Amino acid sequence: MATVQTPLEEQTDAPIAVPRVVSDAQVQSYLRDGFLAVEDLVTGDELDELKRDVVRVARGDYGAEGLDPLPADATDAEVLDTVLCIHQPHHVSPVIRDFVRHPRVSGVLAQITGAHLPWWDGSVKCMQSMYFVKPPGFQGQAWHQDEIYIPTRDRSLLGAWIAVDDATVRNGCLWVLAGSHRKGTCTRSTSTGTGTSSTTVRRATASTSRASSR
Repeated sequence: MATVQTPLEEQTDAPIAVPRVVSDAQVQSYLRDGFLAVEDLVTGDELDELKRDVVRVARGDYGAEGLDPLPADATDAEVLDTVLCIHQPHHVSPVIRDFVRHPRVSGVLAQITGAHLPWWDGSVKCMQSMYFVKPPGFQGQAWHQDEIYIPTRDRSLLGAWIAVDDATVRNGCLWVLAGSHRKGTCTRSTSTGTGTSSTTVRRATASTSRASSR
């Protein structure tokens, strides 16, 4: 994935006003279990907008490095059938850029991200974004802890996951081990890659892992 150094001032946006979305009981549930499902956080129209946008990104309509344009006559289904994951789409897609700052999503994050820290002021920042497509029959994601790959000093890393399609046990939903966060990371990464870290601000052009066409 190509990266270029970006000054901090270009990565920092002005604070946005966010609503209080979840209850104190839900915050405590997150602290206890390490995850929180918030239903109806985004609207159906917003999910449809995401579905349209991932096709645009995958087609290369935004001109992102690492995403070669596909044939104009390829159907949306054919386009999505070639994609597994697109990294950092918020650097090219205005739709994802808006979702990174979505008031209700940000509102939840502002309540739970550092709720275990007595000095936390509710501030959060975006470290990365992803579109996961996962065509039928393609491999899923192995068990892992995100904190291994993006370590923080205070164990405040959190992922906001939006299912744009119904996610069920049958079709491959997200699985979690409740409470597994309390002891910290179970293993340490030996990777020496150059991914974004909490101490280095980078801007990455969108890149993708494409599955072979069937």
